[in-house]
Amino acid sequence: MSRPPESRVPRPRRAPDTLEFVIRTAAPGAVVLEVAGEVDMVTAPQLADALEVQLGRDVRVVVVELARVSFLGSSGLAVLVNAFRSLDPGKAMLIVAPYRAAYRAFALTGLADQLPLYRSFDAALASL
Repeated sequence: MSRPPESRVPRPRRAPDTLEFVIRTAAPGAVVLEVAGEVDMVTAPQLADALEVQLGRDVRVVVVELARVSFLGSSGLAVLVNAFRSLDPGKAMLIVAPYRAAYRAFALTGLADQLPLYRSFDAALASL
C-alpha cells in the first residue's frame, strides 16, 4: 500500500560535488571509512583528506568501504593508490568494492591485482 503523495517525505539528496563519509570501528585497531557518492576529479580531494585523517589515527588498519560509491573515476583511483603507497610501516589499508560501480574501475585498470581489494567486508576482515 502506498502513501498518498502529500504524506511522502522526500529523501534528502547529497550534492553531486560532495562525498559522504561514515567512520566506524571494525575491530580493535581497525577503522572503517565508508564512502558514498561519486568519486571523480571534483570530489577526489575530499577522499584524500578523509583518508589522510584516518591513516593518521593510531590504528593498524583502515578499511575503505566503497559499497555506496556510484562512480569511481581515475582521480579517485589515484587517491587510493597514493594512500596505499604512502602507508606508514605497520599500517594496512584494505579496500572493499562489492558492487560493479566501484569494482569495475579497479578491474579495468589492472589495480584489482595490485591493491588489497575485496568484494566483501567480511573477506577484508578475514584477511587481517
